Amino acid sequence: MEPLDSSFIAAIVQYFQLGEVLLPVQLLEGGYSHKLWRLTTNQGCYVIKQLALPNEPLLRQFRQAEIIASHFQQAGIASITALAIQDEPLFSFADQTALVYPWQAGAILTDTTISTSHAITIAQLLAKIHSLTLPLGPALDRLKTPLSDSQWSKIRADWESSFNNIELPFLWAELSTWRERYQTAWQQLEPRRVLSHGDIYQPNVIWTMSEQPVLIDWENAGWHHPGVELLGVIYNWSGITGVTNDWNLATRMWQTYQQFSSEPISLNQTIIDASLGSWLDWLAIVLQRIIDCQQHDLSNLSQQLLQTVRALRKIAYYPLLKVLQ
Repeated sequence: MEPLDSSFIAAIVQYFQLGEVLLPVQLLEGGYSHKLWRLTTNQGCYVIKQLALPNEPLLRQFRQAEIIASHFQQAGIASITALAIQDEPLFSFADQTALVYPWQAGAILTDTTISTSHAITIAQLLAKIHSLTLPLGPALDRLKTPLSDSQWSKIRADWESSFNNIELPFLWAELSTWRERYQTAWQQLEPRRVLSHGDIYQPNVIWTMSEQPVLIDWENAGWHHPGVELLGVIYNWSGITGVTNDWNLATRMWQTYQQFSSEPISLNQTIIDASLGSWLDWLAIVLQRIIDCQQHDLSNLSQQLLQTVRALRKIAYYPLLKVLQ
């Protein structure tokens, strides 16, 4: 990805009428595939999301995400949405494309700073999101589907060619078993789908001074199975897929969602197996980043890989039905 050059910054400022630039743009942490920059002008602070490889499917995905986010915002879900001119949030200049967001002051939590109150608030928020009916349905793309056999074969080939010197604590056969469970469950899931954020984990929630959550990064917004998304949120915010392993908090989050949801969820093994999918997808992303990365990033990415495998093992082997029911 090309750096954010001065001409691109000037074009952004002029297009969105953001005033006079006061400070050099600052590269922010996070972003993964895309780069995030803080822009400070005499009218305020903004975040520029510089898109990597802005092909047409990616641009369509971001346009759809912003439409969904704006509708949830109008429905009372605190969210940050991109600036737009005539309903177009994407800005292109030369070979670069970006979105611009107003800066949101607040804190992003980590596994060690999440409190019980934070986790319960997130469960309530997800129940509210799932209970809303928005006038969008037919215009949206279909739900994301599992990786195809050819995509999975490529992952395996990349894996085998890239990890000669990395000791991985599991066999490919184990990973393939998880994938089979996921694919079977995906085909057997009940047809109910809801419009939702799709990625409510810690880096995508900013907590204000009054301890209110504000959702950012709606890139994965769209149709989601409510039970599968709920489990993913519980795994993240209770620390089940992290280091804290607070099963009591996981149960409280489940119960809170059921209490506040307009349509409670009946948990079954199919939903649990289907929840393996987001972690398998994330594993594929991490593997690709390891293959593409610079040497100084290898240690961090390898740690992410091992953490993802540990998370998959917890989901695959722990008796969640007994814990959450």
